[in-house]
Amino acid sequence: MATSGTYYLNGPTLSSATAVFTDAALSICAPDGFYSDGSIVREQVSCSLLPEVICPACAVPCNTNINGTGGQGVYYIDTDTGINTGAIIIRFQPFGIPDGILIQLGPNVYNGMSSSNYGWLQGSAGLPTYVGEIASDCGILAGSPYPSVNEFKYEGSGFVSLGTTTSVTVLPGQVELTTNPPGVCTIVVPKTSNSFTILNTQIIGLCSGTGFDIEVECPQSLSTWSGSILAATAGEACLLGTTITYYYVHVNGSSGVFGLYDMVFSDPNGQNPLPAGFYNTGSMSPSFNWVEVDSNGVIISFGLCTTATRYIVERCYTSDQEIISVTGTLTPGQRVILAEHPGCIWEVVSTTSSAASATFVGITTDPCTEQCASWQVVNNNLVVTNFVFEDCDGNSYTFELGASQSVTVCGRQILVSAPGLDISVVDCECSSINEVWQLQGCCNNDIVNAVPLISVAPGDLVKVSDTTLFDCWYEVIALTFSNPTTTITTKNASISCSDVCCKYQVCNGDSVNHTVSYTNCDGTPYTISIPPGVCITVCARANSFSPYSPLITVTFDSCTC
Repeated sequence: MATSGTYYLNGPTLSSATAVFTDAALSICAPDGFYSDGSIVREQVSCSLLPEVICPACAVPCNTNINGTGGQGVYYIDTDTGINTGAIIIRFQPFGIPDGILIQLGPNVYNGMSSSNYGWLQGSAGLPTYVGEIASDCGILAGSPYPSVNEFKYEGSGFVSLGTTTSVTVLPGQVELTTNPPGVCTIVVPKTSNSFTILNTQIIGLCSGTGFDIEVECPQSLSTWSGSILAATAGEACLLGTTITYYYVHVNGSSGVFGLYDMVFSDPNGQNPLPAGFYNTGSMSPSFNWVEVDSNGVIISFGLCTTATRYIVERCYTSDQEIISVTGTLTPGQRVILAEHPGCIWEVVSTTSSAASATFVGITTDPCTEQCASWQVVNNNLVVTNFVFEDCDGNSYTFELGASQSVTVCGRQILVSAPGLDISVVDCECSSINEVWQLQGCCNNDIVNAVPLISVAPGDLVKVSDTTLFDCWYEVIALTFSNPTTTITTKNASISCSDVCCKYQVCNGDSVNHTVSYTNCDGTPYTISIPPGVCITVCARANSFSPYSPLITVTFDSCTC
């Protein structure tokens, strides 16, 4: 409910003041809220008065086209943007005679616009931007300040005088006049919530005979287009795929095809203009494949990816070469992918005039060391020879290769070779699970060779598919060239053999009693006494039996306890 009180202004009227105070010395700011002098209402936020606000029922609905003509004046329009969120697109045409414009939604002020004839126009931050043609300027800068400019408000059918005046000052940074009329100027205001629904427009005509058209469109999500990531040059943009969804506002374009000075964004509300640079637009138009964007997200140039260059490329780790034809620019050392060799990484060597032998797919930032390939290693020595390779997950392993034997391993690279080993890349694609591992039983100490169905590393405890070894834990020891007899199905990297419990048979072959100490399955030390000639069965942690008489035998029984 409204209450009356005595307040003080730092201007002659509520309309011209910038703040409301509770003391005559203007030292104590009035609380945030709405203040009225009986004819207008303004909201104060943090000791600053916002533009005049009227109730939504009295505001102009969005999508209303408004024409203004008349003498010198400040023209106010309050637009009800409704309950929807999205981008509010404002189309403002000042014709030739200069006009200033300032848009406000809640505490946020907008004064930048994309002119259909000149592109981005924006004056000093937070102040009205004056646009129009130079020849029609009545000296708005030279005539500043203007102490008594009449104020008008749009009331649904036209502008009505408020019977008040305001002082207007024009600074050099606010003036963005052009040689010819700027055409239609497009302003985008992001509305991301309904905290503020009334959009305030202030148009300032300081020359007599001013005229303008303006329409505030209702907020909506912007239309989308598919483009590339940002590129530093048009040639680089031509090499990129159109894999990212962006958003646009037409200024001169239509039907989803860009025109000069259209505006592009990374979000559907028009809040984040795209960074300056070049973007591939794909098949949007037969007239262009790329666009250049300025620092305001405005398209300032177009071009076709028409110049093809042929390059020699060499496959990583090999001397294999292909020739590709690329529309765009590559530099030596860049890495690319070819359609005929999926999975392979190739490095650009140089340009050539020879015919293309392979199809360029795209560039990659992956180094050669990230390529996972099938490597063939042949041991020409008459003795066992070791080499070290890095698998596709980045783990390094030592492989023991028998005399005159060969093996194919899957990995990123051979880290350590040796004399007598021939190493070559067989294929650029392979499975990361291709090795044979030597395993040792935690309880029975048996050696088993197994192929992993999961990724493992030395020290891991695993179980295998062989039913005769059911529930036995094995420790992964090393890679081996031996033939596998089973497969690894289960892994636990958080335990060790000393945590595994198995069943043992303990026999006393002496003629006197003997004691045996071990750790039971709960991890508790335990001691038993075994009479002469007696065998007992116990469950114990693997290898936990203490030194005992040579006449005591401990035999593994099973992995199930």
